[in-house]
Amino acid sequence: VASRTKPIPKTPQGLKARTEGTRVVLQWQPNPEPDIRKYVIYKLGFFSKSKLGETEKPGFAFRGEKGKSYRIKIIAIDSTNLESEASEDVSIEVK
Repeated sequence: VASRTKPIPKTPQGLKARTEGTRVVLQWQPNPEPDIRKYVIYKLGFFSKSKLGETEKPGFAFRGEKGKSYRIKIIAIDSTNLESEASEDVSIEVK
């Protein structure tokens, strides 16, 4: 009997953030796997993380708070619910 384990999705790459007023816009490169179901976006705290949202395409925007800084990272999830490692985080300040 032989079996093969499906590898986890590759780590999302190229995460960048910019502001448009108080709106924070995130962009990254699409994962190479054809069965990526969604990307989950996390806001990082000092010792925690909280989910900001999810999207099917590589791009996401949220309303930031003036004068506040955000650290963000994302993961990719495929059709079998395998999760990638988290991307490198990106920091941005809403001015």
